Amino acid sequence: MPRSYNLVLNSTSYLSQNTVSSTVYNVDWGFLPEGKEFECSFSFHSINCTVDASSLIQLYVYFGGQSTSYTANGSNGYQQTAMIGTLHSQSVTATGGGNQNILQTDWTNNPPFYLRSRPTTNQFGVQLLTNTGALFAPAGAMSNYILTLHFEEI
Repeated sequence: MPRSYNLVLNSTSYLSQNTVSSTVYNVDWGFLPEGKEFECSFSFHSINCTVDASSLIQLYVYFGGQSTSYTANGSNGYQQTAMIGTLHSQSVTATGGGNQNILQTDWTNNPPFYLRSRPTTNQFGVQLLTNTGALFAPAGAMSNYILTLHFEEI
């Protein structure tokens, strides 16, 4: 039976951060076995985040070239990408009444992605980008998120 592993990233616990939309984490990948490939999925939940209705938020995780995800382009036909999925804005009832928007998604909203092996660099980046490729700058403060990465041996 394949083993699975979870890595929880909290945007308040990081190595460096330009904005909450561009964060570098430091992880010892020794918890993942060497010589294995992984089917991966993720969930993401933010606190209070207003998203322009015309923006599609993409989640990029830079695993150091181990991903098997690709994007189409006009010149070469395709290129490897660090994009692992999209995030969705949702209106929820805030504590004490009223509404607030959050960004969220889980493994049912995005297809799995694959890693050829465990990452080889301990420092890796997480970015939230708009559909134009710009760094996501929410209208209003997005103060925190939790990103849970799930790895299953294949």
